[in-house]
Amino acid sequence: MAESGTVVEPHAGLDETGSFSTNGLRTGIAAIAIYGVGMALVVIGLTVTLAMANTAFLHILRRGMVWFEQLAGILLILTGMYLCWYWYSSITDGTGGRVVARGTGWSYSLATFVEDHQTAVVWGGVIVILAAIVIAFTAQRKEPAS
Repeated sequence: MAESGTVVEPHAGLDETGSFSTNGLRTGIAAIAIYGVGMALVVIGLTVTLAMANTAFLHILRRGMVWFEQLAGILLILTGMYLCWYWYSSITDGTGGRVVARGTGWSYSLATFVEDHQTAVVWGGVIVILAAIVIAFTAQRKEPAS
């Protein structure tokens, strides 16, 4: 959001060819006021949309949190075991062994895939985010008012 101010150029009416010098003081002030109103509408729209999505997401996340916590715990234990093995084997024999080679191979394969398919990965992320928003709004509409 912070970048949008640099894209739209808040000082567009202040340069040599802008509204102040070409069309006078009133037009320049109006251009800055319209810019301010436009940016305010964008910020208000984003705030309201995020607040609505946050409420729906919170309800959905609370139901799924039990499974997420268990999965996160399992992944944390596996990651800790891998890191312990990685450093132990690197210190003792310097090779890392098959486990480290497999982990490094997966990491390299994933990095190569993301690098080769950047556009698809970004669009996939956008689709997942949009699907989550649709699901959240759908779930919010189905809930009875309290």
